[in-house]
Amino acid sequence: MSTESDGAGPQQRPQAPEVSRSIYPSPTSSLTHRLSGPQAYSSTPLQLGSPFSSQSGSSGSGQPGSSGHAGQPFPHLQRSYSLNAGYSPPFGGYYAFATPATPASAPQPSPRVFASGLFADITLPHLTSRRAAQWHTGISQEDRVLVVVRAIRRAGFTTLGEFLAALFANGYTSHQSLVQTVTAFLQGKSKAGTRPVDIIELFWTHKRSQTYLNYFAEPPTFPSLPRHARAPSLRLAPNPDVDKPPSCRNALLDWALGKVLKQVDREADKLREPSLGLISLDEIAWDDLLSFSLAEKQEQIAAAAPALFAVMTTAAVNNTARTRLERSASTRQRPQDSDSEEATDASDIAEESSDDNNNIVFKMRRDPWLAVTCTILVLLSFRYRFATIFPTLIGIFLFMNHSHQSLYRILSRLGISIAYSTVLRKLSLLAADSGRRLRLWGSTLADDPPTFAVLFDNINHMRRVWRKTLGDTDHVQSGTAATLIRLEDVPPGAMRAEQLLENVSKQVRAGLTVDELLEDIDWCHIHGIGVATVLRTWIKYIPALAKHHAATQKLFTTMHAKHPLRLRKTELETLRCSNIDESSTAGTGEVLTDIVVDQLHVIPQWLERSLVFLCGDQLSVDRLRKLKRYTLKTHTPFTRHDWVVPIIQLWHMKWAWQKAIFRLQWSTESGKGVFGLRHDIQLLQREKFNHVKCDFYPAHHILEDRLDALILQSGRLLCEEQSKVSYPAHMKLTDALQKYFEKDGPLGNCSFETLNDLASKCYERYMSTTSHDDALGNTPRDASFYGSEPTVAPEVDPQSADTGGLGDAVLANTVVFMRTTFWYREFCESVAEGDIGRTLEVIKLLRFSFWGAGSTNYGNELLEMACNLLKEFPPDLRTALLNNYLVNPSGVPGHWHELDLLQEHFNFWIKRLFNSKSLDFDSKFLKEAVSLNLRGFNTLRDRLTELFGIGKRSGRHTNASIIADLNALGFHYHSHHILRYRRGRQQPADIHDDRGPDSSSVENDALAEKAVANPIVMRDGIAMLAEFVTATDDM
Repeated sequence: MSTESDGAGPQQRPQAPEVSRSIYPSPTSSLTHRLSGPQAYSSTPLQLGSPFSSQSGSSGSGQPGSSGHAGQPFPHLQRSYSLNAGYSPPFGGYYAFATPATPASAPQPSPRVFASGLFADITLPHLTSRRAAQWHTGISQEDRVLVVVRAIRRAGFTTLGEFLAALFANGYTSHQSLVQTVTAFLQGKSKAGTRPVDIIELFWTHKRSQTYLNYFAEPPTFPSLPRHARAPSLRLAPNPDVDKPPSCRNALLDWALGKVLKQVDREADKLREPSLGLISLDEIAWDDLLSFSLAEKQEQIAAAAPALFAVMTTAAVNNTARTRLERSASTRQRPQDSDSEEATDASDIAEESSDDNNNIVFKMRRDPWLAVTCTILVLLSFRYRFATIFPTLIGIFLFMNHSHQSLYRILSRLGISIAYSTVLRKLSLLAADSGRRLRLWGSTLADDPPTFAVLFDNINHMRRVWRKTLGDTDHVQSGTAATLIRLEDVPPGAMRAEQLLENVSKQVRAGLTVDELLEDIDWCHIHGIGVATVLRTWIKYIPALAKHHAATQKLFTTMHAKHPLRLRKTELETLRCSNIDESSTAGTGEVLTDIVVDQLHVIPQWLERSLVFLCGDQLSVDRLRKLKRYTLKTHTPFTRHDWVVPIIQLWHMKWAWQKAIFRLQWSTESGKGVFGLRHDIQLLQREKFNHVKCDFYPAHHILEDRLDALILQSGRLLCEEQSKVSYPAHMKLTDALQKYFEKDGPLGNCSFETLNDLASKCYERYMSTTSHDDALGNTPRDASFYGSEPTVAPEVDPQSADTGGLGDAVLANTVVFMRTTFWYREFCESVAEGDIGRTLEVIKLLRFSFWGAGSTNYGNELLEMACNLLKEFPPDLRTALLNNYLVNPSGVPGHWHELDLLQEHFNFWIKRLFNSKSLDFDSKFLKEAVSLNLRGFNTLRDRLTELFGIGKRSGRHTNASIIADLNALGFHYHSHHILRYRRGRQQPADIHDDRGPDSSSVENDALAEKAVANPIVMRDGIAMLAEFVTATDDM
């Protein structure tokens, strides 16, 4: 036991020069006076707390005050320190060290022997008898500690460790004061700085707790580390021999680490509790995966396993992140009252934000807390084989992205993902869950009308063989994919079949006439939406007009709104794909049986009085009608397909109209002096575009860019006319328009009403049927409407000119393009904005224009649609159809789209996951693991970005700047006066006209006469239209 004292503690006095001082005085010490014999101590046992008086005493040996020591319990102390006669004894006349009384027959040690030498080398203060109990206040803490250490040694404990081990040993029951004192200490009832944890901290920070080797602190060793926590080279080695005990600090570190490891072990076991949702047994459902939240799991793990989470985050969070966290925590003010003006929000702090649970979320490119959560989830999968919810998510994500199997092997070995074979098993379980959901959808038909629509489409895949042989070559595999769409906002009783079947049996469609089709067109709406489209285009590219954006948007959302759909997130469920070829009528019948009976488990009797929307493209709908016609004389409503309501879908219709525009506008000639769509495509260096195949998005961008350029150029001409100011022809189109409307420009103070009038004039001059007729020279041009125009014909190549025309073929062709492309744009924008009524107004025009453009299949389908909507469908059924003609899988405004486009996306993913050359669409892999899980894949793809705190992608390509394209087209239009009337200007090839009717040019009784205007297709189209609407159909 060391004889040195460091005097640690808050009352430590300055260190004196180090002097060797024993706990007990040496025999030769001059300050020590040893007594022996009866004169020194009384032989009478003393009771604890017995008082001694310095003034009273009785004679006789063994009594206080006798033997020349009256009233002095420690006479040797008085003589050792040569105290004066008036000195009062310490301890207030009480023995500090006394033993209980024992029978007189047993020999007892004298308390004076125990107290002998305790106060050697210690100068005691002069205190009166009343203050003697406070003797310790007059000496230093070091002296007080020395007295206690001497007393401990005198009590028989050779070391402090031996004493502390005895002090905190369990099992003491004889002395309650001892038990209570130890209990109070261990339970932290002492003052701050003296509690058990504070004492351990003093052990750790004491300068003598560390040993040094060559002036460097001895490195820590961890001899108690469990075998599984050792380095690879030591895991199988024998336990190391300890040559010498480690320093106090290193021993404490080893002990603390062992305790932490045991706590981590207990917490890891606690994480297996089912209530935490980290365990994935054999049963798994999509709802479990899609509801998984890393933020929620982080909260649960931090609460259930604080030590584990703290250890991991300490290793992961760097000093910069810690500083940011501390700064944010110190500056963040939690509001006391929701109405308080002083309440602040976390969003005011630039480096943090708040989630829905008011938790701090840092804007960090790499989130260490999220990484720790994922790491714990991965490590837990090694500890417990069923804790695979997180690796399952990663494995399915890899499957969705068609990852190579070597990536599965690597990540599964690390526990980040499950193995590929396990992924397939999990997908089978998820497919079983999806199958149960399908049957649940079908079971609703037992008591209620259908609450879903069925969407199906053909799917094709090119099967390529690596080694072609006579019997094995490349071929296209065809099948069918389908989806269920939940119906929303359906009026009660709308899906009952009685009224529709009655209308069909009465052949009410026979009463539909051409006059009724024309009257169904809302020309005021078409004019208004055309003006709004012009305004939207100008505002998009002219920054000075941005102040009118809100007023322009209001035109679409309020003034010209027709049937906007309630914003919602569409509920859907994908079905199993099949090898059935739905392009034939018989194949369509097999598809219906497979979907309704085999997959939905619908009993045929459930559909006797109900209707189901069967949605598809033009070919699918045509086969459905033929199927109804062929089975008309069967015996039951189910086999007659009375429950089938064919509904043609809009994306393929829009694509067909896109192709029609290119077919009408494409010139077979090219070269100098030949203007039009083909010329502009070459000007934009997009010559590789295939106008026959007409890929949708390249074609869409061409139509959009050309229409924007023409609308901007028409605006430039109108600004020149309005302001009487012309800018140089070489000035860029967008720059010139900006100059007109900027603050100091000629039209800088233009109000919205004035701008609206200019847009109305633009529509009437360049986007109406009347302006087309006027450009052809068929009708006189009104100077008050068109303004002053040159009447002299330009120089015309006699070899290419059609001298029989008096009009301007270039302007006429341009007007046709602007009109038909405006319809196409309104079709696209109304769908995206979710206003099916506006879309239907465009379809009313296409009922005629598809015939004129030569697209007779869609012309026939739109007339079928007119018969349904105008004659056969009851009002509630019509409302139900319009309310569900579009889908919005994201639930975000402006993200509506067509049902068949949704199915095309699902078909794309089926073909992308078609990862085996030997499989077909009837294989269990494609039917179960892929097709049934497409809904889950689609949702999980978006959900994973949210799980990891990554912003959701818009799903759109980056908007490329087309200003240069617009300016190039604008310069061409301005230089060649494309939008100015030039009488006699012709083109070497005729441009076909769809000849859509207009309220100002079509008379009710003269529709057939319009065939003369387009001898190529219009005459036959009108004749077929008139024949169709007057014919009687069995359907």
